[in-house]
Amino acid sequence: MTELQLALLLRRQLTELNKNPVEGFSAGLIDGNDLFENRGTVFIFTPPSAFFSSIEGLL
Repeated sequence: MTELQLALLLRRQLTELNKNPVEGFSAGLIDGNDLFENRGTVFIFTPPSAFFSSIEGLL
């Protein structure tokens, strides 16, 4: 897969997640629109009774 194809796929998936969010999960870019030059963030929210607490991570 070329870099352009990968960028289009990632952009499409990020757009889909923003249009139709998945409960307990959030992802996005921190700054700008360039998928390869900017950092992103992922949040995974868990219920209080879960083994792991909610997680935030940088991509």
